[in-house]
Amino acid sequence: MGKSLESALGALSRRALTVSELRQRLERKGFGREDIEETLTRLSEWGYLDDQRLAVAYAKNRSARYSRQRIRVDLLRRGVERSLAEEAVRGISEEEELRQCLQAAEKLVSQEGRRAQTGKPGWVSARQRVGAKLLKQGYQRDMVLMVLDNFYKSD
Repeated sequence: MGKSLESALGALSRRALTVSELRQRLERKGFGREDIEETLTRLSEWGYLDDQRLAVAYAKNRSARYSRQRIRVDLLRRGVERSLAEEAVRGISEEEELRQCLQAAEKLVSQEGRRAQTGKPGWVSARQRVGAKLLKQGYQRDMVLMVLDNFYKSD
């Protein structure tokens, strides 16, 4: 277990990882299943591996830029259990998400305004570009349409 523990600590010193991510890294490095499980257990006991704490911190950090849905999907992709991902995004209110969507739209609309001033034409309207970017950030379609109506009343 010594080498696998050393490798795991090195990986965790660079970035917070989920149990699943760390297990995959150790498997790729060729450590045996028993060594990996023992290492993961020890790190969890020491408090170095905690998917719940990671999920909450991740959601809090990302909520300023991404929607609850996007954060939930990202956590699931990282191997966090569905219940923990749901719990992590539960702390982000719909009002807070709407405020973040409005702020993101304001920034994007401002960027589109600068684009128009520089004379860069596009076949897609500014409203469509901003909408596509907001959707990519994971905001729900209805919310994006409502926010876009705020900025582009005559389109």
